[in-house]
Amino acid sequence: MKPIFLPLLSLSLLWLAGSAPAQIFIANGHNTDAYNLDGSVLTSSLIAGTYSQFGVQAVNNQLYVTQQGTGNNDGSVGLYNQNGTPVNANLVSGLYNGLSVTVSGGYIYAGDAANGTVGKYNLDGSVVNNSLITGLSLPVGLTVADGHIYVADEGLTTVGEYNLDGTPVNASLLTPATGGFFYGIASDGENLFVTDNNNGTVGEFGLDGTLINDSLITGLNGPTGLALYDGSLYVENNWTGVLGEYQTDGTAINDSLITGLGNALAVSIVTPPPPAPTPEPSTILLAVPAACVLFGLRRRQVAKA
Repeated sequence: MKPIFLPLLSLSLLWLAGSAPAQIFIANGHNTDAYNLDGSVLTSSLIAGTYSQFGVQAVNNQLYVTQQGTGNNDGSVGLYNQNGTPVNANLVSGLYNGLSVTVSGGYIYAGDAANGTVGKYNLDGSVVNNSLITGLSLPVGLTVADGHIYVADEGLTTVGEYNLDGTPVNASLLTPATGGFFYGIASDGENLFVTDNNNGTVGEFGLDGTLINDSLITGLNGPTGLALYDGSLYVENNWTGVLGEYQTDGTAINDSLITGLGNALAVSIVTPPPPAPTPEPSTILLAVPAACVLFGLRRRQVAKA
């Protein structure tokens, strides 16, 4: 006789595990703040820093956060757990002016304004090449898509495309409309979404630079960071301290999802791991007889032997 209690136990544990809600992380002045996906505050000042935090990237339930530093070799990329506790606050050190950060393919890429570079680092923070891409001005936005690095440069007012070894494909892949400059950049793997800070827009482009819609979202107020999650675009308005949510066709879902931000410059979204499953009392009561039945059967088999 095979007991039916163990399959019931497994089913109950899977149901309890479930999927946890996503969380929004915003580099906001000297702090990184956490919000629920509905815009409600989860934790203000989740990560408090000495210097401005310009970049945040959520990967595998951990956060990579850039500290700008003073321009004297004291900028960094820190690694933190999703609850804000530090794993290594100086995982990547020695940046002269840390700005952007992204993680892809087992490597960390970090933009350094003072040196005009993007560096490449192992996940343990060790240097692969701290001058992987050179000749930049203010590399404020970074993303990796389809085997290429895309850099939004506020100073050069361009988005450049580079191979993973740092060699340029097209250092001026995108140029903004008159008077504009690019800031934040994100990709869904097929297209690029880029904020134009001065013109108050988000544009959509092919990975090869083909224009799709340079006014996908308009009427923004100094847009900086943006993130893609579950079919939505999340865009920061630096001048008004507002984060808006939009469909990828530009339609507003909630253009004031989060308000009251300070100097918001980067945003990232992550789904936390499910909580450790805890059996319900009724499930435990079912499991105990099952264990007793199995033990009794085992004893009978030993006795017959």
